[in-house]
Amino acid sequence: MAEEEEEVEGGEEGEEKPAGGGEPPPPSEINVNLTSNAKFVASKLDDLYAIVAKIQADMAEMENRLRAEFDEKIRVHHELAMTRIIALENLCAIYGLRLDDQKRTQDQQAMQLDDLQNQVGILFFRFH
Repeated sequence: MAEEEEEVEGGEEGEEKPAGGGEPPPPSEINVNLTSNAKFVASKLDDLYAIVAKIQADMAEMENRLRAEFDEKIRVHHELAMTRIIALENLCAIYGLRLDDQKRTQDQQAMQLDDLQNQVGILFFRFH
C-alpha cells in the first residue's frame, strides 16, 4: 500500500503547475496590443453609434421641419390659387353679362339696320 501511495503522489508531482502558485502568467505583448486595440475599436464604435443616433435624430427633426414648411407653402399656394380662381370666375361672369348685352345690342342694331334698309328701299322706290 505504501507503494501505491507513492505512485499516486508521484503522478501528482509529475503534473506541471503554473508558475507563481496559481497566478496567471503575465500577458504577452500581443495580448496587450490586442486588448488595447479592442478597447480603442470599442471606444470608436461607441462614438460612431452615438454620432449615428444624433444624425438620425437630426434627420427626423429636419424631416418634420421640412414637412411643416412644405405644408405651409402648399397651404399658401392653395389659398392664392383659390383667390385667383374666384377672381377669374367673377371676371367670367362679368364678361358673360357684357357679351349678353353686346348680343342684345347687336340684335337691336341688326333690326334697326333692317328697318332702315326697308325705309331706304321704300324711299328709293317712291323717288324713281
